[in-house]
Amino acid sequence: MLTFNVIHDEDLAEVDRILMTAYDNPQSFLPRLARLRCLQPDGWLVAAEDGGSVLGTGGVTVMGKTGYIGLVAVDPPAQRRGIATRVMNRLLEIAALHGCTTVLLDASDAGRPVYERLNFVTDDLVGIWKRDKGAAPPALTATPGISVSTLAAENTRRATSGAALPAELLAFDAAVWGDDRTNVLTSFAGDDPSRVAFARDSAGALLGYAIMQGGTGVIGPWVAMDPDAARTLLSWATGLAAVYPEIAYLPSGNVQGAALLDEAGFVRTRQLAHMRLGMQLPHSQRQWVYSQANLALG
Repeated sequence: MLTFNVIHDEDLAEVDRILMTAYDNPQSFLPRLARLRCLQPDGWLVAAEDGGSVLGTGGVTVMGKTGYIGLVAVDPPAQRRGIATRVMNRLLEIAALHGCTTVLLDASDAGRPVYERLNFVTDDLVGIWKRDKGAAPPALTATPGISVSTLAAENTRRATSGAALPAELLAFDAAVWGDDRTNVLTSFAGDDPSRVAFARDSAGALLGYAIMQGGTGVIGPWVAMDPDAARTLLSWATGLAAVYPEIAYLPSGNVQGAALLDEAGFVRTRQLAHMRLGMQLPHSQRQWVYSQANLALG
């Protein structure tokens, strides 16, 4: 019988091995798992048979009325036994317990049939864009009239500190993403407020924001309702010493984003299906999303 438990510290090595093997990725997933488990302690699971070794894993993070599923994987020797479907059903139960009316995920070609059998539909695609590690930063010019300031600098001006995000940013993100993901943005901002940047017009109105994730080469979340603001934010990110962007997760509907990343030397290496179960997010505007945070948080 397959049993489910939340991931404990003693499970991490085996979960990491399964993820690296199933996703054919030599890079450890442990840093990602640390954030995800902190965001949703009850949402990240291991599946084992008869109290034995871990056979599968996956998780869901709740943001408002939306649940985002990610890192669903089964140990290759145990695949094609329906374990992924059973993991998914358990994650959907957790999302329902939290009152989620929408569940999202990003699916590979291999995983897509599993999710379609569970009645997920494809809303659009998300591309994984990469540029060579160690390549010189692209020569991008910021747009005149658009200024960039960091959360650290704005906290200093407001005489505040830490990862507290201004209400205008949270409202801006919700208007584009479609739900309240304060918990996710605060988690990334807590890593380093100097790597959270706001783009504003000459009157001080917020046009976009970007987070440059330390140590990963990922820029995201990166959201802008103005293409010039997106360019200015990418110019800011490429100016960060030794940590300029190497990875972006771009929705296919953002045509201007594709042109900007191409200009900056990024190449789309893979494309996944952005899938949904339940209600559409009423305010989602993915054409203004230049990069998701990752493939487990949107």
